[in-house]
Amino acid sequence: MYTNNLVECCDVYCDIYLFADDAKLFRHIASPNDNCLLQKGIDALYYWNEQWLLKVNISKCNIISIGRHVDKSCMYSISQDNQIRSLEGKESYKDLGVIIDE
Repeated sequence: MYTNNLVECCDVYCDIYLFADDAKLFRHIASPNDNCLLQKGIDALYYWNEQWLLKVNISKCNIISIGRHVDKSCMYSISQDNQIRSLEGKESYKDLGVIIDE
């Protein structure tokens, strides 16, 4: 059994839901520090995938903000191949046949 667990790499910064090859990171954003912690969780997840030689399809990585009064000004990114790639914000997405929206 290896100790470098996927959940352990992210749970310091944010919560994570896993289903098969799909991961969802989330954090309640109440302050600018929460934005930084979520970005650190994204970075930790990406680093874990690189360490275990797993590829991340960045085109399938999206951001959705859920709530009544959500500040959507914060951008999140992934650094890949020495380039910083911004994650696309979505107003809704389909997950296991269920449409999730703001």
